[in-house]
Amino acid sequence: GEVWEWTRRHFSSMLSHMLDKEGIPDNWHSVVIQLVHEIMTCIVANVRHGDKTDVRHYVKVKCIPGEGEVWEWTRRHFSSMLSHMLDKEGIPDNWHSVVIQLVHEIMTCIVANVRHGDKTDVRHYVKVKCIPG
Repeated sequence: GEVWEWTRRHFSSMLSHMLDKEGIPDNWHSVVIQLVHEIMTCIVANVRHGDKTDVRHYVKVKCIPGEGEVWEWTRRHFSSMLSHMLDKEGIPDNWHSVVIQLVHEIMTCIVANVRHGDKTDVRHYVKVKCIPG
């Protein structure tokens, strides 16, 4: 009805604003809308019977594919955060490429399967034994 249409337009407008603010390409708008629609049709939380209203209790994003626009956005965002952290700690810029290469290697080598008891904390799989110099 009319309320649903208003809600859909309002959500769509908010989503466009959030994607723009985060620098995520517009073509992700339809992907997110489709996911939200699927979640709304599959999950019926009954708060009176103790169900949670936070969708994160029911929906888990397991992975972001390692290619395409989202991966490129994630890589740029991580690179920016890393530059800031290195600068804050007074670590020379030439460590940026070293850390980026290590992170890429770790991401391609470690596939944690939480359902089989694997840990999600990378420190369970990666140990830094020695930093030369």
